[in-house]
Amino acid sequence: MKTVFSSTEEQEQEITSLVSRFYESVFPKYFTESEILHFREIGVLKPNQSSVTYLATLRDAFQVMTCLQVLMSILDK
Repeated sequence: MKTVFSSTEEQEQEITSLVSRFYESVFPKYFTESEILHFREIGVLKPNQSSVTYLATLRDAFQVMTCLQVLMSILDK
């Protein structure tokens, strides 16, 4: 048996905030408004609602947050 810790509400809020920052700050530098709107419609960077394992654990949520922060840092340079 393996014990895991579920992700926290704060982690999920931070991930939502990071995704919003991508749409508001990063994407406009590289894509047109119509492309960004299309990304929103198809769910780019949004969690897959049918996936039970998405952000299920503390570790998964931490990895998602870290990846988004690193990508943002690289693209902002």
